[in-house]
Amino acid sequence: MSDKKRNLRTMKDEEESNNFLQELQDLIRPRLSNEPISLTILAAHAEKKKTPRFPYDKAPQLEQARQQELQLFEKYIGPYEDILAGAFRHVQNEYEDYNSDDNLHSDRYNDPEITPSLGPRPDMHVWMGLFLGKEEEERSREEYERDSEECTGPWYSNVYTAFQKSGSGSVRKMPILEVACNILRYLAEKAETTDTKHLLYFCAVYGLSHSAGYVLDGKYGALVPSSLTIDTPLPIPQKKIFADDPCLSLHLPFVCVVAILDYHHAVRFAVESLQADIHAFPARSDLNIDGKTNVLDYRGDVGTLALYWAIQKNQPEMVKTLTTKEIGVQFRWLSNDRLKRVFHLVFHMHCDGDERGPVWLPPRIRGHNGDDCYYDRAEMRRRRAKQCYGEKHKMLLAVIEAGIPKCLFVPSNVDFEATIANANKLATSEGLEEASDEIWKKINSKFTEKEKETIALFNDACVEFNGVTERDKWLDVFEFAHQLYGWFLANDEKATSNVQKASLEEYDEFDPRWKQRVKLGTENFVHWWEDKSDY
Repeated sequence: MSDKKRNLRTMKDEEESNNFLQELQDLIRPRLSNEPISLTILAAHAEKKKTPRFPYDKAPQLEQARQQELQLFEKYIGPYEDILAGAFRHVQNEYEDYNSDDNLHSDRYNDPEITPSLGPRPDMHVWMGLFLGKEEEERSREEYERDSEECTGPWYSNVYTAFQKSGSGSVRKMPILEVACNILRYLAEKAETTDTKHLLYFCAVYGLSHSAGYVLDGKYGALVPSSLTIDTPLPIPQKKIFADDPCLSLHLPFVCVVAILDYHHAVRFAVESLQADIHAFPARSDLNIDGKTNVLDYRGDVGTLALYWAIQKNQPEMVKTLTTKEIGVQFRWLSNDRLKRVFHLVFHMHCDGDERGPVWLPPRIRGHNGDDCYYDRAEMRRRRAKQCYGEKHKMLLAVIEAGIPKCLFVPSNVDFEATIANANKLATSEGLEEASDEIWKKINSKFTEKEKETIALFNDACVEFNGVTERDKWLDVFEFAHQLYGWFLANDEKATSNVQKASLEEYDEFDPRWKQRVKLGTENFVHWWEDKSDY
């Protein structure tokens, strides 16, 4: 390349760099802040543009500039690595779900209690627009529509390729400042076409935690409605298959949306910095055929809804985040029917449908990329059930590790440990190595009806456990209960502190069972395993 061409290219690069930095300055000042961008950041960005292969002797300056870029990104948008990781997680899930053959990809985002209602769901093409610019978003939509019309698939392949962690992932090659500029530009343009309530929801869906703070501060326009706060329920978009279908739409506060979408950084920022109330109430609206919307009360507060949703949608780390001392959600705030659902879920009782959906079945087992073609139908069913149960067992251990009180979760009206000890004692007195069937019949005859119902419940869980685990000897219901108690005991021994308490006065106000005791009296109070109401 001649010196003249090299100089012209250098001048063009410098001009583009100056234009970009000026645009970034204009997006930040005076809308968000009056502070100028650090000269160190500007100089490092200009140097990298001139010499893409940054000299090794300038590595310390490069790292210092990168840290400053990350600080700038977090200040005006949110933690860069957390937002990028969240984007890749959702892109990967959508890509794997859409290209499997079970066609149940929407299960990941459905309301776990009311199936027709959809929860918050990111648009994969918007991720392209946020990180790579509007032109890439439009190109992505065109490719998706073409693949859909021609049925060529795999769908979202271009988005997945852009976000993948290695190889040709173009997102990870993007300079941090350029990503920041794209996101700030996207927000500024969106603020011109939508009100702040929907803009706050947009920030929640894409994990832009710190940007949400600027929205609430009025930096992106006057608050609409004027009473908008971090605890205002935000409407979740719904889709109808037919125009006259009844539809229930969720309205969830910011902290609930980010928890459902598994953005840990946004949950912590909302509670600790934006003072989000975990006891704020969400709502449902009934979209009638005549177009009128009736807002209905929704059972429970956002903290318990987020915790329940995290358990139902296989988000073990979010369960641990929500139940920390800093966030403060308590397991004891879950209602009886939700506790019953959780118990049935983690022990895979009456949950055969989970063996076909994307939430509990690893992607390598689902669809055409799995090994289903090598098994007959019975073997395939057993294999899917085993994999599904394995994922649910991880959730059970996560719930135990998060500190759920044993007396709250595990039926306690039967002392299995004492029963086993009594059976062994009777066997020893008769000179037997283990309790005989006659001894167990004698013990079982002394159980009350409620105790027999509890044993039957454990037996159902035990049957599922034996059915999907490969063992030389199946466990009986008492051995299974002993194993379950062992998991709680192991967690109690390694736990340094437990903020989850079965009974503590400061948490009484939000405990449905405490309210029931006050209303009905202790003698009329029922635990979830005694509650006969259907869920």
